[in-house]
Amino acid sequence: MLNKTTMPSNALAPLDPQSIQQLDQRAQQLSEVLVSGDRDGPAFNEQLRAVEYFGGEAMRRVAESTSRTDRRRMQTSEERLASALGELKAQAEGLDPAARGDLLAPRKLFGLIPIGGNRLGEYFAEYRQSQRSLNDALRSLYDAEDDLLKENIHIEREKTALREAARQLQQYLHIGQAMDQRLEVRLPELDANDPARAAQLRDRFLFPLRQRIQDLQRQWLIANQAWLVLETLRNNNRELIQGIQRATRTTVAALRTAVTAAQSLTRQQLILDELGETLARADQTTRAAARELDTESQRLKTRGEDAQRQLAGLQQAFGELRGELARLDQGRRQGVARLEEAQFKPD
Repeated sequence: MLNKTTMPSNALAPLDPQSIQQLDQRAQQLSEVLVSGDRDGPAFNEQLRAVEYFGGEAMRRVAESTSRTDRRRMQTSEERLASALGELKAQAEGLDPAARGDLLAPRKLFGLIPIGGNRLGEYFAEYRQSQRSLNDALRSLYDAEDDLLKENIHIEREKTALREAARQLQQYLHIGQAMDQRLEVRLPELDANDPARAAQLRDRFLFPLRQRIQDLQRQWLIANQAWLVLETLRNNNRELIQGIQRATRTTVAALRTAVTAAQSLTRQQLILDELGETLARADQTTRAAARELDTESQRLKTRGEDAQRQLAGLQQAFGELRGELARLDQGRRQGVARLEEAQFKPD
C-alpha cells in the first residue's frame, strides 16, 4: 500500500473537511462495487476500465498550466528593463556634475592662462542636447513598468487556473489513496473467500491504480513548483515596479533641481520641452514629492544661496539618482536569481 502524500502546510489546493467527507463516501462506494459487486456486471467492469484513465484530465490541465508558466518564466520583461536601465544610467552618468570637476572654476590654458568660456553654461547646455535621449530612456522605463503591470495581471489569471486544476488533482489523489487503503484492508478476506476476485483486483485494478497515484503525486509536485514560479514572478515584478517608480521620481527630481540651479547660477532658463510629457507622467505619481521640490526650489531662489551650495545640492540629487539606479539594477539581478531557484526541477 502506498503511503499517503504529506502535503505542505501551505498546500496549493487544500481540501476542506466537507469535501474530504464527500470524497471518502465516493471512495467507499466505488470500493464496495469492486469488493462485492457482480464481476460480470457493467458497474464492476466499468471500474476496472476507468482506472486506466483515473485522474487523466486533471493531470492534463495541470500539465498545460505548468507549461504556460514555464513559457512565462522565459518571457519576462527583465531584458527590456535591463536595457532601459542601462540607457538611463548612461545618460545620468553623462550629466552627473560630480564627474565634471569644479564647474565654478575659470577655464585656464595649461592650468595657468585664463581662456574664457563658461563651464556652467556649457554644462547646462548639455541637458538640452541630451533631453531626447533622456526622454527615450525614461519612456523605456515606463514601458517596462507597464509590461510588468500587465504581466502581473496575467499571472493572477494563471494562478487561478492552476489552483482550479490542482484542486481537481487533489481530489483524484484523495479518492485513489482512500480506495487503495480500503481495498488493501479487504483483500485478506477476499483471498480466503473469493481468490479469483482478489487476484483480479490486484492485477487489473490495484497495480494500475498505484501507478496512477504516483503519476498524480508527481504532477502535484510539479504544480507546486509552478505555483512557486508564479509567486516569485509576481513578487519580483512588484519589487521592480516600485524600483522603477523610485528611479523615475529621483530622475525627475534631479532634472528639476538642474532647471532651478541653471536659472539661479547662470541666469538662463533651462527649458526641457521634449521632456514635458514624461515629466507630467512622473508628476502624476509624485505630486507630493514635486510640491516639496518646488518649495525647496523657491527657497533657494528667495534666499539666494551661494553657488557652491547649489552645486552641492545638484550633486546630491545626482548621487541619490545613482543610488536608486544601482538599487533597481541590484533588485533586477536578485529577481533573476530567485527565479532560477524557483524553476522547474522534475525528476
